[in-house]
Amino acid sequence: MGSPGQCTSILEFLHQHEGEQIASEVYFKWKDMLPDTGFDEQFRTSYDRWFQFCYRNDLNKFSNGMVAQEKTRMFDELKKMLNHEQKLYLQYIENKFGGGEGVVDAAFRCLWREEQMLIPYIQSVLDDASSINRQEHVEKKVRDSYETCLANYEKLKTVLAATLAWTEEETQNSITAAGYKNKIEGLSQRLPHIENKGLAEQLVKRLQEKCNELESANQKLRDQISLKQQESLQLFDVLLQSLIDNNGQILDAVTGWRNQFKMFYAEVGSKPDIEKIAKCCAETAKLLYDIKQDGLAELTHPLSEENCQIKTKLDDLLLELFGGTFIVVEQDNYVIKKESQNLKIIVRVLAADQVEHMLDGHIQAFLFHEESLNQCCEKINDTKWLLNVDRVEHKSLKLVTKKKGNAKGAESRFIRNKKTKYLEGEFSGLQVEKFDRAGLQRQVHEERYKIVFMTNVGQVKLWTLSLPLVMITGSNQQCHSLASVMWACYSTNVYTLPSVVPTEMTLRDIVDCMLDAKIRKLCPSRGLSDDSKEHLKRRLIGSGNFTDESQVSLQQFCFDKMFNTSDSQPLTFSFWEWFVACYNLIEKYLLPYWERGWIFGFISKTTAAERLQAEERCRDGLFILRFSDSIIVPSQGVKSMFGHLTVCFTYEKVTPGGETKRGIFPDGNVADYKELDRNCLANILSETLRKQEQGSTHCYRYVYPSLERREDTFDKFLESKPVVANYQGVQQMWLIDIEQMLSCKKDRQLPYQVC
Repeated sequence: MGSPGQCTSILEFLHQHEGEQIASEVYFKWKDMLPDTGFDEQFRTSYDRWFQFCYRNDLNKFSNGMVAQEKTRMFDELKKMLNHEQKLYLQYIENKFGGGEGVVDAAFRCLWREEQMLIPYIQSVLDDASSINRQEHVEKKVRDSYETCLANYEKLKTVLAATLAWTEEETQNSITAAGYKNKIEGLSQRLPHIENKGLAEQLVKRLQEKCNELESANQKLRDQISLKQQESLQLFDVLLQSLIDNNGQILDAVTGWRNQFKMFYAEVGSKPDIEKIAKCCAETAKLLYDIKQDGLAELTHPLSEENCQIKTKLDDLLLELFGGTFIVVEQDNYVIKKESQNLKIIVRVLAADQVEHMLDGHIQAFLFHEESLNQCCEKINDTKWLLNVDRVEHKSLKLVTKKKGNAKGAESRFIRNKKTKYLEGEFSGLQVEKFDRAGLQRQVHEERYKIVFMTNVGQVKLWTLSLPLVMITGSNQQCHSLASVMWACYSTNVYTLPSVVPTEMTLRDIVDCMLDAKIRKLCPSRGLSDDSKEHLKRRLIGSGNFTDESQVSLQQFCFDKMFNTSDSQPLTFSFWEWFVACYNLIEKYLLPYWERGWIFGFISKTTAAERLQAEERCRDGLFILRFSDSIIVPSQGVKSMFGHLTVCFTYEKVTPGGETKRGIFPDGNVADYKELDRNCLANILSETLRKQEQGSTHCYRYVYPSLERREDTFDKFLESKPVVANYQGVQQMWLIDIEQMLSCKKDRQLPYQVC
């Protein structure tokens, strides 16, 4: 622990969403989780400021010997804040965690768990109104910050204008006074030879009086100018601080956008909009440039001694803005193929849109394996690394654009987009000219790559990174590649160097956070239920012995084959392939039903049967729709693999003695993607009948757990079928024969007969 937190406080999140359903859901989960952290709710809430202070204090900047000392200082800060009653509680938890350092570590763990818990909820509202409000809040903060800078600059210019006017008046007075003095000197020299000496003396006296008046006026002007110079210095300090703050606001907003963009790229989030932030970036850069070029000339007189220092500060702010807004704004694929031109990337320097002339205009792209790129980094201190540009240019793989390139890499230029008018550099059809996988011992999906983009601002070289890529040779590697990219984007800051992606994550991180975010991208209003999370964890870990902290490797997550839950035999697909197949089935065929909670989805047939068995309101035709754990339709393409929809339902049977008995069939077939292509789910459920001795009756009648009638739920989505002229046959129906299904031990995949 000890890395600075990047997530909003959970209390701030609850405050932002006060009155919303999502706040209630987060609160109760947090309340249930809190006892595990060792803190009670009152203590955690009362001292949130201290918790956040701890979490945002980057312990990585301290040497190993200093970390313990820093934790002691944190604990001392906490003790200063406590009243008598809370000090008694603190003594209790201090004993519990083994001292003050243990309490600080516990605070880190508590906030880390809160952060992980919040991630899916933050992601879930990216598409709803509250997300729009938050985005508008960020944009407003950036806009207000820029307006503050502009207002401060206008104040400074007003004072400088007055100072300049007074300076010019003083100069003119001095020139006039000098003229008078010259006349006085001339008259004084000629005075002995002038006949009317009295008149000449009077003239000298009047001229001397005017000189004195001008000198007195100039003294007042100098006093005023001195005051204005001091005011100018103060106003410039205010302006400079507002410019620094504005840069911080902009770069924070850009960082927030990039974090959302990487989630969109990894297909676990929605695409964010950057244009309003980009406009403020460009306007701020233009303001900095104008101050440096025009305002600085006005500052020269009153601030001449500090002129060089001011220029340096403005140059630093401009360079910071250029470097922080040099970003990838479009990357249309997470794979790059060896021999096909399938990749397009667009980069922008947001700050350059109104000061285009400051850019070199030329951009180079270099492809690296992540480990090779790490070797191009140099450690400056415990927390800071720099990219060695010379190593980049000599150690990269050869990347070309539409088979045009040179030994230094693919090239492009910043140009104005004719439609958007933005300054951007486009790389289309990127491909690797030479690549040999021999010598790489790991699976394809474990080898990630990044592209380094470089451009110049004056003599300074700027660089930025693409999002991670996987190099493939066939479309059958795409599914595992997506898992690898999603894993990297979700678990790390992929924009920093060196790149260190964990080989393992906890079940909680994978299921509660990452997969829940994936589902919420599909349907923001419905994430994974606790039952679904439990089932996914059990399927992923492969046994009943696990905790939320159990570690799962990327290999196990996306590549290793799962086992059948019924007979422990290996299946032909991995956990990730199964999850993607179910996801695709929802996205293409089941979304209207899924978002309304009518499809339970991720639940085992055993658990589904137990739920129906325990249902006190159990009725004939009560059903749970779920995804098969053992059947998917495999495919080489990510989007063309599909899961299989099955059902667990109750049925009633009249015995020969006239007694009515209720049974549960745990594993009935409903539809695969081909059947859903031909007929919507609502129609299939409506047309499915159960064979009885007295005839037939509808099989699916009540939806679990709400017990709503099928007619009031699914039937709202019934689709009319085309009428064939002169056709007088019987309408096709699905007919389920329970007796046949129960006797079919080997092949339950064909339980239906069509009549």
